Amino acid sequence: MTAHSISSASIISRSQDVVSGNIDGEIVMMHIKAGMYYGLDDVASRIWELTEEPLRVDTLIDRLLDEYNVDRTTCERDVLDFLEDLHQGNILEIVLG
Repeated sequence: MTAHSISSASIISRSQDVVSGNIDGEIVMMHIKAGMYYGLDDVASRIWELTEEPLRVDTLIDRLLDEYNVDRTTCERDVLDFLEDLHQGNILEIVLG
């Protein structure tokens, strides 16, 4: 199991250094300082939409469980892995640990 710096109790926020937009139904992001471009699939795009304001991770997971046919264990694991990737890329910040 991978160790995460983000937990279900963490409050997360988008980095101020990232701009995003919707192009043909896909969320695309650009990290301004790093000059990196990212494209997100449907579920990742939904996660990005839900994190428009600072949000507690377990609230995010609950919202996804309401919208997608997935079990809690799988959803939590996949969401934490994705959020950790965003955090490592300086796209997402941990507001409260």
